[in-house]
Parts: sequence; C-alpha cells; structure tokens
Amino acid sequence: MAEISDAHFRAVVASVFGVEPSRILDTLRPGDLPSWDSLGHLSLISALEQAFAIGFTMEESLSINSVADVKAVLHKHGIHLSNSRAAS
Repeated sequence: MAEISDAHFRAVVASVFGVEPSRILDTLRPGDLPSWDSLGHLSLISALEQAFAIGFTMEESLSINSVADVKAVLHKHGIHLSNSRAAS
C-alpha cells in the first residue's frame, strides 16, 4: 500500500478548486465550493489520477460525493493517507 501525506492530498485537491488546503475537510461536498461543479469534479478526478498514478472507473468517479469519498476510493487503490509530514 502506498502512503502519502494528508497534507499532500489536501494540497492537490485545494489546487483544483483554488482554495487553501485548510478548507479541504472530509465533510466538503460538491456545491460547498463554487468551483466544485461538474467541470470541477472532472478536474478533480484528473488531478488525482495524475498525482497518484491511478485510474478511476466511471463508477468510482460518480460515487464521489465528498472528500471522505475521495479518500475511500484512494484507499481502494492502495493509497493510504498519513498525517505524518515525512510521508510523500
């Protein structure tokens, strides 16, 4: 299982939506940010696939309704988020 820092994950998501990483909470959902619309959702999927060298299925892409859902899908792909600053 690959391990990445939660800070790196939040930075990737924040860069897609143009917000500070501190705004990326597990409870964040589409519509909570003006930029998390349908196009923003596609941008998020693409950025995650590139950042973590994975590919989402259509079902996985459509199942994402929150940041917590993103983390669950990443976990299914063998990616573990760590709170450690040393993980990358």
